[in-house]
Amino acid sequence: MTDKAFLDGYRSPGVFTGLDGFEDQIDALPAEVGAVAAFVHGLLIHEGLAAAYGVTLAPGRFDEKQIHGTTALLRQAMRLHDRPITEPRAPEHRVVGVCRHFAVLFAAVMRRKGFPPASAAASPTISSRASTSTTGSASTGTGIAGCWWTARSTTCSASSST
Repeated sequence: MTDKAFLDGYRSPGVFTGLDGFEDQIDALPAEVGAVAAFVHGLLIHEGLAAAYGVTLAPGRFDEKQIHGTTALLRQAMRLHDRPITEPRAPEHRVVGVCRHFAVLFAAVMRRKGFPPASAAASPTISSRASTSTTGSASTGTGIAGCWWTARSTTCSASSST
């Protein structure tokens, strides 16, 4: 396999990063890290930070953290608030998730925008920000809700605001 063919594989959605039926809305977002991060923050709420937003989640809402795949996340966002997914939701109308949800959604959108995940091993900046156990893993290199996404793990910090 050539390097190009190998890298092209990272440019294609995987099982959990497809955006089926939401491509047009995602394409309307700016291809900027900050805009994608704001989009993710406006769609999801971390289960452990709901109280910090003044939100008391009904017990059944915690089941949302078991949702897998970006298409399923986006469908749930539409069920909770029937508006375009590109419109930020009030915290009580965001999909309940954990760091993995923020990371996978961010990676899926960035991939759609033409930014495949980078190698943490190839970037000292990314490696120094991620935990040492992630060296050599794929990483977006961008903190989302205090989370650093890698292929092997997600490292989170509750010190993040927003």
